[in-house]
Amino acid sequence: MSWFTRLFKKDKPEPEGYARLDFIRTFPHVFWVSSIGYDERSPKGFRYKVLTMRHEPEMLIELILLRESVNGKKTKVTHMQAPIDRFGVTEDMVRQLGQDQSVSFERFDLTDIRTFDEFRARAIEIGWDAAQNE
Repeated sequence: MSWFTRLFKKDKPEPEGYARLDFIRTFPHVFWVSSIGYDERSPKGFRYKVLTMRHEPEMLIELILLRESVNGKKTKVTHMQAPIDRFGVTEDMVRQLGQDQSVSFERFDLTDIRTFDEFRARAIEIGWDAAQNE
């Protein structure tokens, strides 16, 4: 093991985070969370989460689509970037995904969030469980 690897080796792996927000150049944009759906792959149920983050000053939108089983295991379905002026395509994609998977989506507009404290307060207001533990 190189000195560099040892220097940055962690005793425990960091928890996997999908939305990387620094509130300096990267901010939450719009998130969607689906209702519970059922299929052969997930007979106990699953949901989709669509997370979009805005990179400033580039004005790029980063999109992550996750499929989460009811036991909490998340699978990254896709991860992409596009200019903010193409964001409308995301709305169409979410609508089509809902139709294809027989789920409905709740949309959370986070475009006004500029700080971690604002994000945490909104997450608690929405009722996202993880925010309660921060």
